[in-house]
Amino acid sequence: MDQNRGLQAVEHVAHDVWLLEQASTVLQLRIAWTAWYPLARNVVEFLLDKGGSGDIRANDYFAGHPAEAHAWERARTGRLQAAPPELKRVIADASQAAAHLSWRRVAQPQVQPPSSSVTAVLLGLWGDFLATVPEPFRGAFRSEWARLNGVGVVPQGGPGPTHGHVAQSTGGGSCTVTDAGQPTVNEVEEVKQRAASAAQDRRAEAASRRRHGS
Repeated sequence: MDQNRGLQAVEHVAHDVWLLEQASTVLQLRIAWTAWYPLARNVVEFLLDKGGSGDIRANDYFAGHPAEAHAWERARTGRLQAAPPELKRVIADASQAAAHLSWRRVAQPQVQPPSSSVTAVLLGLWGDFLATVPEPFRGAFRSEWARLNGVGVVPQGGPGPTHGHVAQSTGGGSCTVTDAGQPTVNEVEEVKQRAASAAQDRRAEAASRRRHGS
């Protein structure tokens, strides 16, 4: 892969992984629930090399670097051994639930809900990728991940997850970050509480209508 081309793609790859993590924190919001599907699909296709010939794939970054490629494949294989079965359905579910406005969605609307287990595996794989991808891509990816998370440094061996969530990589790194420019844990909890309160109000209103209509 051309080095300049690979560096240009860094922000696009990191952006989708970051958005997946953000969506996973507020899945009670319909927009986050819906966004999870195509974002998870994109990250799966990148990390597991499932994309087509025109898609960016993790293995593109290891061409010509056999030692790093071996370390990445070993980490990825180990991570996938404990992956939930839902991971295998991400691409198909994304196509059916959000990526296409299809007749199949009408006829067969049932898909698996966004999976926290799948998200955790993907973020773990992302940490493994950051720990093994060769330079100059490693520095570029880690800098972009830090920028997205509003921090200046990403610990060696793993990404800097946001919102008080800690992601571990096989390389051994982890960190917890909150940033004034991004929602904090308390703000996320407030969103969850408001959503739960609104749902409770709707249930109470529906029950009242049933009582008065009976």
